[in-house]
Amino acid sequence: MDHISQRTQVAMLYRWVLSRWEKYLIFPIKNPSYYQVAGLVLSVVYLYVSSLVWQSILIGVILLFDWMDGAAARKYKVTGKKGWMIDVCVDRVSEGFIYLSALFSRLGTIFFLLYLCNIMLSLYSVKSGKHILLPLRFAWLLILIYRVWII
Repeated sequence: MDHISQRTQVAMLYRWVLSRWEKYLIFPIKNPSYYQVAGLVLSVVYLYVSSLVWQSILIGVILLFDWMDGAAARKYKVTGKKGWMIDVCVDRVSEGFIYLSALFSRLGTIFFLLYLCNIMLSLYSVKSGKHILLPLRFAWLLILIYRVWII
């Protein structure tokens, strides 16, 4: 197997929790690429949704598919550096669609700039072997949920 960049200690905490659930998952589709494509398609759909509730649901499902593509790859032993790099690229494109939709708001501009930082961190991760990324979609989901409850 190719060398896949190592996660940070912080990421290892949530990965430990998720890995406990992964062994009980039943995947209707074994190929992780299908989950990546589904998440990417939903990211494009996100561009056209204006309801905060539906945006929150979409981000949640996108994150679920992102988790499932990695979980399917691990469960069916189809992991490798090539797949990891494709996953990182798909995740960055997904983020791009999400933050592009909010680019003209103050918060959206901040997140778009953080997204650009995430691209740089992705390149650093590939070069250094250290998987360092900002969990922007998780943060964006929390902000959306907060907005739903406040507004």
